[in-house]
Amino acid sequence: MNIKTRYFLIYIFLFVLSLSSSAQDFRKADSLFQDNHFLEASIEYARTSFYSKDITLQQEASYRRALCYRFMNESDKAIKELDRVNLFRANPDFRVKIIYERILNAFIQKDYNQIDLSVSKLKFFEKDYSRSMCILPTYILSLNSLRKWDQAKKVFSDYVEVSDISDDRKKEAINSIDSIYCIKNIPKKYSSETAENWSRFIPGAGHMYSGNITEGLFAFGLCAGFAFIGGYEIYYKYYFTGYVFGFGLLHKSYVGGMRRASYLADRKNDEVMNLFNKRCVELLIKINS
Repeated sequence: MNIKTRYFLIYIFLFVLSLSSSAQDFRKADSLFQDNHFLEASIEYARTSFYSKDITLQQEASYRRALCYRFMNESDKAIKELDRVNLFRANPDFRVKIIYERILNAFIQKDYNQIDLSVSKLKFFEKDYSRSMCILPTYILSLNSLRKWDQAKKVFSDYVEVSDISDDRKKEAINSIDSIYCIKNIPKKYSSETAENWSRFIPGAGHMYSGNITEGLFAFGLCAGFAFIGGYEIYYKYYFTGYVFGFGLLHKSYVGGMRRASYLADRKNDEVMNLFNKRCVELLIKINS
């Protein structure tokens, strides 16, 4: 077989492959997705999109690839894939699906400002809540995490008003929302900077600020113990051991204590916010049950 014939056959093979790829659309990719082969499915969606000239099919492929990335715990890649979709050329239902998926991935990444931005985009396209009901629960939780309490309460109340429940249940839900968002139930915010500064001046104080009393006392005792060992060793002229086992370890525990205090403050914020959001989720489930 001469080289011209070989290249001609290769060309024909690739041409037929491209035709068959466009014809079968997503059947092979969907089969891989259903079998939890998400990486292979994402590649197949990309291949189908590459060989197709249909804009609608290409955008659908990007959406399905984003689903694959989310199931592979790669939300950052999912968001990048969703950003490829031209929302102006998408039909209303598909547009809501894209924005919902973007919000979901941003929520996984705890990027709540991106969720606020995505909802702003949705409001630009959709003027009523009826088409975007699926997005509101996640939006409410993200507003809580941003500590935008008044806005979260308003969105929650709007969600209840457009819900398909009886007037009595709506009234009951509104009362529950008022109770959840009353001042005494709003989670306290613990500042990681304040916790670190407290431990800077008094070792262990930042731990106590975040509610970790026992750990704070232990951190204070640890620093005091190393300081005593250092002073004791140097007093008896054991300078090397006093520096290494006394003040050296004191420095490590002191600096580490400040970092630990900052971490505990952030962890405490997550704990109180999760408890608050749990109440909201329970009410959302009750509304939709």
